[in-house]
Amino acid sequence: MKYLQRALAVAEERGYFNAPELLRLQEEVPEWLRALAHEDGLAKLEARLGLPVPGALREYYACPQLACFLEASMDGEVFLKDPYVADGEPPQVVNWWGRPHLAIAFHGHSGMICAVRLGEEDPLVFWGFEDEPYEDKRGPPLSFSEWVFRHVDNHKARLDP
Repeated sequence: MKYLQRALAVAEERGYFNAPELLRLQEEVPEWLRALAHEDGLAKLEARLGLPVPGALREYYACPQLACFLEASMDGEVFLKDPYVADGEPPQVVNWWGRPHLAIAFHGHSGMICAVRLGEEDPLVFWGFEDEPYEDKRGPPLSFSEWVFRHVDNHKARLDP
């Protein structure tokens, strides 16, 4: 693990991956996400994208517990099950600023998509709508590894016992 080691270490130290809620969610991981834990699944995605899957996302897809943690703890849909994101096979690709971005989550109430810019090993994370990115005035975008780490490290609520 090169990119997500800090996030995994904190999650394991705090026992997040053993929480019953996460254990239940592991049974609900969608097939498309399970497929990306393997080289043949990644190869299919890369063929569809025409670009390599970034290293940080490869680590993420290889660790379904981390996806389950994000599904349980953030105000968003990580399993990409909602009908208005399911245009075609997940994960969805959006073009922002003339570059492809791969969806990693979306906010169910607003319809905003969370996506990473392809072409970088630890890509930047952006939010936006299918046709345009959202201008976040709170600061510069985070790398995917930092974005995941902050979700894990800042998690204060207890997961269901």
